[in-house]
Amino acid sequence: MFPAALISLVLVLGCGPGFVTRHDYNRNPVEIIDESPRVYRVVFEHFADSLETLRAMNYLSGSVPRGLYIPEEMGGMEVSREDSALIEYRKAARRLESGAREAGLMHIRRAIEKDPAFMPSYVVLARILIADGQILRAMDILDQVLSRNPRNSEALVEMATCHMYMGQLEDARKALIDAVIFERNSLRAWGELKRLGRLEEFEVATRDAPELAFVEKMRGRNLDIVVDSSLVECPLEVSAWIVFASQRAVWKYEGKYQERYGNPRYEETYDEDVDCYMSLAVAWKVLSEEQDSTSLADSAACEDDYLDFLVEVSDGGHLVSHVLMDYICLNRPGAARRFPPDVIDRMRDYVNRFVLIPGTQY
Repeated sequence: MFPAALISLVLVLGCGPGFVTRHDYNRNPVEIIDESPRVYRVVFEHFADSLETLRAMNYLSGSVPRGLYIPEEMGGMEVSREDSALIEYRKAARRLESGAREAGLMHIRRAIEKDPAFMPSYVVLARILIADGQILRAMDILDQVLSRNPRNSEALVEMATCHMYMGQLEDARKALIDAVIFERNSLRAWGELKRLGRLEEFEVATRDAPELAFVEKMRGRNLDIVVDSSLVECPLEVSAWIVFASQRAVWKYEGKYQERYGNPRYEETYDEDVDCYMSLAVAWKVLSEEQDSTSLADSAACEDDYLDFLVEVSDGGHLVSHVLMDYICLNRPGAARRFPPDVIDRMRDYVNRFVLIPGTQY
């Protein structure tokens, strides 16, 4: 069903080199990964939705928010100040969601009394003040919260709202960019960023990094490369995703993880994620530039917008930031709060260039 170039990829993919750099762009995709003693077989399955669901379940398992089920009376057990504040905080959230402003304000004040160090209470208080038009008071409170934790996404969103009320649109943009970086899954932060875009005339374009191929270990030394069935008529894309999945195999089954970290027990890491998407960009750039319309061409129905975007981002030197923003932070909410300042600066550049698109409709 596939041309000879794809078949050769299937047979020779295996152990890979060290970290893939942009200098690898002049190489053929087959040369990106060393020969492997394993025999790979390409299998097509419709798995994208189920894979995303499984990943979400893995991240959510065991993550019941602290204090959600704590009663006010615990049969003689002492409730910590933080848990007491959390109880009042959750009561306030429920009251405010139902439109009971005064009751919500009362519970927030109680939360602050029980634990003055519990910062979420101040953010909600600021939100109430903003709704009341008390912008300067809200900004004072948010300044205190952000002085303690400048990576508090919720506080950044409220501060951006204050800046918009004050006509300080550039400050609002900076705050909202940080908010979506530090909490990639915050619907409110993205919503406010889109609202700001209507004022500043830019569109918000997000490109979540898909994972359309993975490696499954079979009996003995054989591995299956499983490709999503949506690509069954797209040999060019299949070839690129085979390279991607093979890099996963190199890390998981061919010893790259152990070589990098000296630990025989494999765990998925940030380095692996970046390495795989680097390889995908390299493979797609070479394949798309060298394709022969008579031998290795996709059908007209194939979608390669994401892969073209990936190459564009990589050519611009922002591929690592894209993987961090649209893969790592998407699947591990709040991960960016632990990133060093220089990485955050590069992610800000990525958002400004590839997420906020001046005058462009996506």
